[in-house]
This record gives sequence, structure tokens and C-alpha cells, in this order.
Amino acid sequence: MNPRKILAIDADNIINRAFHAIPAAFTEDGTPTNALRGFCNTVMNLQEQTGATEVVCAFDGGTPAFRKEAAPGYKTNRKPKPEELSLQLKICRLIICKSLGWAVLWKKETEADDLLHTMALRAKEARGVELWIASGDKDLAQCLGQNNPAIRLLRPPKKPSEPWVALDAENVETFFGVRPEQIADYLALTGDSCDNLPGVQGAGPKTVMAWLKKHGTLEEIIRNKENLKPERLRAKIDPDQLGKNKTVTSAIDTGHEIPEKPAPVGDARMALKELGLYKVAQRLDKTAPAQRVEKAPGYQTQRE
Repeated sequence: MNPRKILAIDADNIINRAFHAIPAAFTEDGTPTNALRGFCNTVMNLQEQTGATEVVCAFDGGTPAFRKEAAPGYKTNRKPKPEELSLQLKICRLIICKSLGWAVLWKKETEADDLLHTMALRAKEARGVELWIASGDKDLAQCLGQNNPAIRLLRPPKKPSEPWVALDAENVETFFGVRPEQIADYLALTGDSCDNLPGVQGAGPKTVMAWLKKHGTLEEIIRNKENLKPERLRAKIDPDQLGKNKTVTSAIDTGHEIPEKPAPVGDARMALKELGLYKVAQRLDKTAPAQRVEKAPGYQTQRE
């Protein structure tokens, strides 16, 4: 039996990247589409790169209460999403994915990272599943623990023309400097300015990598804090704060199963064309002559 080849997408991460990388574009009625175009093309490119026959898109449903309790400042430094980005996230989840037959994972007060981590856990338990997880978020490297060759993490390339970088459990350390099972500890120690998570003040990535290489885990680093180098950082080790940090940085099992491949809803090409995504629609049928795909009157590359 051929394995299920599944591409699991960190949808918010990739749509956000596209929104900021691609010039604004709008349909005749003013619906923003730049992030949708970038997202669709990225997913289709990754399907071609991996040979995946199924796509699962995980969307962020908000921060779980236990993370807010552990770190009240977690993600509070982030500005509200621009309205045009929020709208495209909604269109992608409710229209694009359904039209193209891409499964959707979304749960209230559940982060996309946890949904994807749970898919990795289920894939490890299952037989006949090849799972490719695509995200620019380093947190997801912890999904590669226990060295399962059927699971890969895809990272964005430095240049748009290059393929995404595929990581497995063995080369994560080369890429990040720590093993998959140490990612949560690493993030707890270094902190994350994007998530407003304080780490050990003065301890940079190289110092934390050295600590983890010698001691293995956050818990062992705390136990041996009087022997840490440089000495000036020993007083900065706060066991209570670091324990809370690890609560935030550790992915959880949300309990869901790998979704079955859904049937497309409606006419995918029509749905894409109505959003001005003509070249994306053309990719669904590579034999369609380019001249048959025409832009609708009033289509704008930016607001005037």
C-alpha cells in the first residue's frame, strides 16, 4: 500500500509572510488578495517539491489559557493584525481551502503549532504516513524528536527562487545548534522577543547551545547553575521563570487525529478567478492556454 503523503501547512505563518512580501492587490470590490496569491503558490510549490497528495492547513485559534497564566506577557507586544490580513486569513480558511480540497485544522484558543505538533505525534503512531510540515517558525523543530524518517520540517529558503529546506531529526542540530528534544529548552532559555518571552538576561544563542550541549536539559542546567560559565550569568538563572517559559515553549497534544482528505467544495477555478487569482487558477489545469485566463475589469495591483 502506498503511503499517505501529507503536506501540513502553518497557514498563519505563511499567509503573514506573503502579506508582507507581496505588493497589495485587490479585486474590483476591494477584497485584498496579495497574501492569498502568495499562500496558494507557496502550497502548490511545496506539493510539487514533496510529491504530497494531501494538504492540511492549520490555522491559529488563539493562545491557550495555560500559556497566558504561565506568562501573562506572552505575545502581548504584538500589534493587532491589519484588517486586510485578517480578512485574507478568513477567506483562505473558509473559501480557498474548501474549494481546493485542502483539509483545515482550527480550534479556539489553540495555536497552529500545537495542531501541527499533534499531527506529527499521530504520524509517528501511524503506519504508511509521510508528513511534511511547512513553517518558518523554529518552535516546530521539536516535532522531529524520536527520529522518525517519515516526518520532515520544511523551512523557507533564503531566496524565493530556491526550494524550501527539508530538515529531519538528524540535521536539526546542524541547522539550529540543538537537538529536536532540546528546542523547547533552548527557547525557554534564550527567550523570544517576538513572543515577548523573557529568557536568561545576557545569555545569547551560543551560550545557551553550550549549556545544553554540556548539561542536556533545562532542568540539569538549573541544577548545575553554580557551575555555569560565564559566572556573571549564574545569578540570572531564575528556576521559577524558566519553568514557566518551558510551559509556554513546549508543544502539546491537542488530541485530534490526522484529518481525511476532503472533497473539493464547488468550482475551485471559479472561486479563484472571483478573487482575481487567475494564474493560480491556471495552475490547476496546466494545459489551459494562458490567453483564456483574463483579468476581470477593475482589477488593481494596489489601491488608487
